[in-house]
Amino acid sequence: AGVKFNEQNPASNLITLHGIIRCFGQCASANDDSNGDSCDDTYPLSTSDVQDLVSVQSLAFTYFYNSRPLLPPWLQLHVNTSVVSSDSDSAHPSHEYFTSVVSSDDVPKLEGCDNIQLSEVGVYSVLQYSRTFDVSIAGEELSYAPDSQATINCFAVNLCSPSSSPFFLGLSPQAQQQLLSLPSAKTYLERGWGFTIQSAVLFNTTQAISPTNRTGYWNGMNFFEPTATSYDLQTKLELDSVFNGGNFMVNIIFSGTAYYLYGNTKRRQGYFSGEMDMEISVEVEGEMKNILLTEPKDATLLYVPEDERTDFCSSPGSNRPSGLAFKLTYKPNPGQEFFSNLLSFTESALECPVEGFIALSTSFHTEGLSLHTNCPDLHVGRLRFTELFHTLYFPGRSASKNFCLPPKSDFGDGYSTYVYSYLQDNVDKLQLGSFLTLLPPDEKDSASLSLAFSSQTGNSVVGKLHNVKISVLGTEINNQFISIQDGNLLFSASANIYNNHDYSASLSGKAPTTTSWNRLPLTVNGSINGNIFEEAENDVRKYLEELYDMALRREQGSESCLQRSQSRLQQIENTYKGREQSLTLSAAAYEEAMDNVTAANMAVQNAQESLDSSSEEARSLETQLQSMCMEQECEDTCIPGIVNSTCYEDLYINETGRCNYTATREVVVSVEYLGPLAAQWERRNVCRWQYDCYCTPDDCYLNNMYVCAVLCVSFYAPEILYRNVTLTEQSIQERDCTVRRYTQTVANVCPMQADCARRGKDPTCISNNTKCRTARDTALEDSDNAIAKQFQSLNDARKNLEIALLREARLQARHQSDMQRLEAITEPLESAKKAFNICEENSISIKKELSRYSKLVRAFNSSKSAGGVDVFKLTGITFELTLIGRSPTVFPLQFSYEILKGDGSYQTGVTVATYDFTAPKRVSLRKVAEQIAEEAFLVTANRRRKRQEQGGGQEQPADQQDSEQTASEENRKTFEENCIDWNNMGQYFRDLFDSLDSVERRLKEAAELNVTMSPIDTSDLGSIDTSILENEFNVSSPTDSIMEKLRDSEEIKALNDLNSELQAISMDLIESATDEAAAFSEWQVRLDILHNQTGSIGGYPCFGLGDCIATAVEVITRILRDSPEEVSVHLLQKLASLETSIQEVANSENLTVSSALYRIKEVVNILEDQNISQYWCGERPTITQHPPLVVEVPMGGTLELTCEAESNLILSYQWKKDGNIIAGSDSNSLVVTGVQREDSGNYSCVARNPVGSEESIQSRVTVYETPTFYLEPESTTKYAGDENGAWFGCNATSWPFPGWKWFFRMSDSDQWQEIQGEETNELRIIKPQAEHQGWYRCLAYTKHGNITSEPAFLQVLPISIVQLGIPVQLILSSVDSNGVCTEMELKESFSQSLMKSVDLKTTSVYELAVQVVDENNFEITFTILSKNLTNSKSSKTSLSQIIQEAIPTRSDVLGVEKELQDGIETISVTCGGTEFLVSPGSLTFFTPIYVCPKGQQLDSTFFLCVGCAPGTYQTMTEEVRVIQGKAFKERYPTARECPIGAFSDKVGSTSCRRCPLYLTND
Repeated sequence: AGVKFNEQNPASNLITLHGIIRCFGQCASANDDSNGDSCDDTYPLSTSDVQDLVSVQSLAFTYFYNSRPLLPPWLQLHVNTSVVSSDSDSAHPSHEYFTSVVSSDDVPKLEGCDNIQLSEVGVYSVLQYSRTFDVSIAGEELSYAPDSQATINCFAVNLCSPSSSPFFLGLSPQAQQQLLSLPSAKTYLERGWGFTIQSAVLFNTTQAISPTNRTGYWNGMNFFEPTATSYDLQTKLELDSVFNGGNFMVNIIFSGTAYYLYGNTKRRQGYFSGEMDMEISVEVEGEMKNILLTEPKDATLLYVPEDERTDFCSSPGSNRPSGLAFKLTYKPNPGQEFFSNLLSFTESALECPVEGFIALSTSFHTEGLSLHTNCPDLHVGRLRFTELFHTLYFPGRSASKNFCLPPKSDFGDGYSTYVYSYLQDNVDKLQLGSFLTLLPPDEKDSASLSLAFSSQTGNSVVGKLHNVKISVLGTEINNQFISIQDGNLLFSASANIYNNHDYSASLSGKAPTTTSWNRLPLTVNGSINGNIFEEAENDVRKYLEELYDMALRREQGSESCLQRSQSRLQQIENTYKGREQSLTLSAAAYEEAMDNVTAANMAVQNAQESLDSSSEEARSLETQLQSMCMEQECEDTCIPGIVNSTCYEDLYINETGRCNYTATREVVVSVEYLGPLAAQWERRNVCRWQYDCYCTPDDCYLNNMYVCAVLCVSFYAPEILYRNVTLTEQSIQERDCTVRRYTQTVANVCPMQADCARRGKDPTCISNNTKCRTARDTALEDSDNAIAKQFQSLNDARKNLEIALLREARLQARHQSDMQRLEAITEPLESAKKAFNICEENSISIKKELSRYSKLVRAFNSSKSAGGVDVFKLTGITFELTLIGRSPTVFPLQFSYEILKGDGSYQTGVTVATYDFTAPKRVSLRKVAEQIAEEAFLVTANRRRKRQEQGGGQEQPADQQDSEQTASEENRKTFEENCIDWNNMGQYFRDLFDSLDSVERRLKEAAELNVTMSPIDTSDLGSIDTSILENEFNVSSPTDSIMEKLRDSEEIKALNDLNSELQAISMDLIESATDEAAAFSEWQVRLDILHNQTGSIGGYPCFGLGDCIATAVEVITRILRDSPEEVSVHLLQKLASLETSIQEVANSENLTVSSALYRIKEVVNILEDQNISQYWCGERPTITQHPPLVVEVPMGGTLELTCEAESNLILSYQWKKDGNIIAGSDSNSLVVTGVQREDSGNYSCVARNPVGSEESIQSRVTVYETPTFYLEPESTTKYAGDENGAWFGCNATSWPFPGWKWFFRMSDSDQWQEIQGEETNELRIIKPQAEHQGWYRCLAYTKHGNITSEPAFLQVLPISIVQLGIPVQLILSSVDSNGVCTEMELKESFSQSLMKSVDLKTTSVYELAVQVVDENNFEITFTILSKNLTNSKSSKTSLSQIIQEAIPTRSDVLGVEKELQDGIETISVTCGGTEFLVSPGSLTFFTPIYVCPKGQQLDSTFFLCVGCAPGTYQTMTEEVRVIQGKAFKERYPTARECPIGAFSDKVGSTSCRRCPLYLTND
């Protein structure tokens, strides 16, 4: 019975049980000063007492019987009395049980009791039983019958509390196997569960145990706080179970303690505490993908009711689900591809806690699996979702009452996997790119993101984003869901574009999941609804009516122009005819004068001949006369005078242009520099060999050690920072200025003083001759003779000749003048004909337009009448945009429409028009209506010539992202053009007023003098700016005037020259303007001429005064309509009332000058309104206060930014982050509360007015977070010299990323020392040695703060090379007995013979012993022991090298064993003259032993001796190994944990010490 008995001295046998307990001193109630030597109440046992005690049946029966009160009601144990032991076991031939009374420390040392689990310190009564016993478990009967007495079951009861002690069991593998044949166990086995129950603790009353962490358990639907678990069975078991859910499979390997309620209850519940590995396999895309969960942080809970119960999914608050709840850890492993296309772990996530739940039916069928975690990021394609926690659901084969999908499960059945993601508790929103924001759900515990996978379609994913805020097109759509399907994000919604109710639209969006959030292209299709259809149709009709009215006014002006040009042409033609008749008369008179000169010459010749025939007396008289004076023959010479010649003049105009100038400004630029060590940090990667790869990968694999690999270490290092530097920048810019532009060169008739105006007789000569003749005539008159009379006749003939010559010369001049006058009127005549043709052509063109517009207007008006058919109707307003980063405010809309054809059918059409949603609706819609009308009805408004030449404007930008910038530039140009147009029209009407006002002043002056008004001088007509009449539209402030142009024209110059030369001609046109009507009419005529010559006003085509005034009024009307209503409405009304009256200025013949002036002045007053001028001539805003350059905000804090701008127009503000518009930021201050890491970036303020925008400098915002650890180093144990090394990891949530430092100290009393060179969040110690043992901690630091981790301890265990020993036993039998041989002599002789007969190689003979069997036989025992290599190795030797060198020594031991088997009979030993031989069949090899130094255990993986860690002690273990189908026993040293209440605080302990009484058992 295991009790030593001394028959010679019975009194020294067992004392009473109470005394034994006191002597052991192990019970808590025993007096500690009792030491066993003073034990009292002893009771000596006699031989008969002991024989009765250990009788075959009594002790085992009594043990089981007396243990009944300690067992739970559902379990009964008793000895099977029908079975009588009759066989004998070789291992235990003499007994079937042992009983012992031992301390708790010694119970595990008993055979069969090594795995028993004791829960308290004490003295235990132990039964080691190897025979049959009966078991009854909850009514299920089992008779256990071992097949050999070598199978031992162990039972124990604590004698320190015998009435309340648990009942401890240690079951043999055979007993466990038979217990699993019970029906209740088969339920588990049929589900794929495998058990190895190493020990059990039974309680007669229900116990309770609570999880160490009572929160955070997941039941598949929500978290719950588990109550205390009731149990009456505590087992130390190994569990290998399989849960097959059809679409998934879960394999659980558990080793630890299970607390289980097995009593007669309606439920089965359990509590598992220990090491658990859970491998989950899921079918993904046709392949099984695995994930391994391990290292529990908390216990696992099991609850399975035995009866059907209320559906948990319908009422989760009042029921507990049926299943297994667990808390495990996942360590990311690249080799595990579990949903790798969906979940990813950051480099910092070294381990990830996972809560899970396996839903089970009452019959343990697997109904579903649910996993809950917040570590990984979730991917949908390349879209990454962070800051979410996720729940994965894997439904089983059939519907379940215990496995519930969340309420927002909109996918239905048929999916193999569901994923539901929720915003983490500290996240109030999640920004997804530029357009999407994930908001908290409206309902508690509702998912923010849900996905479903279908294994039938290749695990294609569908899903939904719940409660999303979509910020697009200037509006925010809240409480919206987005579906995920076919690799795209899809949504449909109704919204008001840019928060304008007039633009109500139905939107649909699509974004591919193949790009990241920051470059996500969002394609938005929209259809605008509401009153905009009717408004656009009305605007088209109104535009056509405006074109009709404009054409009507222009038609009236063109008719006036035609009439005036016709009248003027008639006048000039009459003048031409008169001058032609005058030229004929002057030619006839000139011819007659030439005949008279000829006759006079003849008379002079006759008189001279008569005188020449006279006497000498006549010649004497002639001599006397000649002596008085000599008459000369006058020759032709140049006569000075005024002549008309052609002169040329270059004409210029002043206009607004662009001039270059050098602009200087100060700019702030960012310059890179490296910050201090503790400033900003960024991630870097360094790769190096993980091991000292001296072996090939194949060798390493064969040795089952490691494979050479590259290890990439990620760490943080200084980041490049920026500082701002102010620089002066010069650049060539353009600005508005006044420039002179050449227009043309004109030819004019210029009067000039000439030295040779004409050829004629020398006036001096003629004068001298006249004086001479006069003197001679006087002398001849005094004479009465006949000769004197002849001389008198000759003189008279000569005088008549001179008169004839003078008349000839005058008539010749008159003839030449008439020719010049006729030539001068020829060009005005051609000009008048041309003007008439222009007016006529313009009139015809305008009449055609008028006719067409009239038909369209009548058709539109008739369609609006009762029963009318719509001539034009809009059928749709749609758009499609691809947005990246921001939403444009200007983008193209597609307007679809139908037009009624002549046959009653409709013709469809489409107009694509750029629409500005920031402009007033009336302005944007009117522009669109104009474009639709022009494209649909092929009408054209009176546009600037410059635009016509360019083909109607600029092309649309190819890049959608540039459309807003292009639109902004177009908007700026529109303001510049309208400003120029407004100023030009104002200058035009002012010039009209000034020119007509000068006419009125001349009329008043003439009336006051009461004289007939002289011909109108064009210099008195004032000036009209000619620049506004040029073909270019971008002009501003020229100086030349219309009247100057008229004054310098060849026509007027010719008329003035003729008027000054020939005042007698009364047909000059200017002479007709002698009254007010004539003057006003002449003013209209001349302006018609001028407008016909220029052909435009401010770049707008027009001909004639009436057409140009109508065009100018149209331009003014358009500008006023585009102006703000608050300043333009009254001006539009006033202008509308003046349209008819102002048109009469050009068209009426009966209008007085003063009435015309009044009407022009009214228009001038409108054009001088400063509000309109300031609006269109304003400038873009100027930023006066920029936001700070650098802003740092703590995580969760408030960001506040401010900017200021100046503008003479209404200002609006917007803020940008990284170039993207921030929705809702419409003031000059930006406030962001609860900032997160993603709020870091570059912010800028944009100030806008109607002209354009100005952006501030960027403000670099950094959201920082002081470090907070989520991974701290953990204590670890490593072997000395291990190449894998020791690894410590740290990680902290911090922004920017922290810097790292590591510190070390060997003991608590040492100072912490920084480990130089370690600046990453990982610390790796290669080949750790004893000097590396100690405490380690890390420091995470930023410039905003730092934090130090809890210290972790590195335990470096010493190693030595294990020695393999094979115990050998043999019998030496003497062949003869000629001498005496002592044991010592025989031992020496055998050792020598053994070494001679057997090659021991590197082995040695260990513990050789000789024991006498009888006088002829001796028992020899020894151990063949491998060589001890430990002492020959340096402490720095690597672990792998030690392993490699130890392999041959172990092979030598096996070789010696083989030689002994083969040659043992050849060994002959001679001792004291006696020869000994090995007795045949006596050679026996016992269980191999592994010899380690004291305090070390065997590591069978590396075949090394390793120091026992603190908390353990060395003990020997025997184990059966099956190698190639054969069972082998081995004995080797192991480390066993100290029992509760005991401890060991050093490496290499061989025993444990009791904890002091003042310390708890923990």
